[in-house]
Amino acid sequence: MPGRTEKLSTIGTDPQIIVHDMSVAPGMIVKGRLGYLRDGKCLVVQGERAGEKFTASPAWPKGVEPVLTGDKRGVKVPGLGVISEGDSIVAGGNFWGVGDKRAKGVEIDARCLAEDGFIVFNADSFES
Repeated sequence: MPGRTEKLSTIGTDPQIIVHDMSVAPGMIVKGRLGYLRDGKCLVVQGERAGEKFTASPAWPKGVEPVLTGDKRGVKVPGLGVISEGDSIVAGGNFWGVGDKRAKGVEIDARCLAEDGFIVFNADSFES
């Protein structure tokens, strides 16, 4: 059963992804590479921000769905297509810290809560 907080919920099983239904304006352009954590059956984004490497849990906009293509996990983004593990991502979004109250209670495997917090991606901001 999907977990639900005020703004975040989870869908899928392998991968399980976090989605949001917020309308947020792009705070910055976020760049990274999509990764898959087998132990937690979830996706993370790894990249560099202000010269520091990060690993963050992605929160995808409403309408994004988890996919399994061959042996690769990823997401299907409306208007863009599939982003699979190992692919680069460029999109508008915001970083939320690990203890951000807006993410409190999201029901996902603890191994999927990345050490550097969350990236909240904005709808219609993904670059191909």
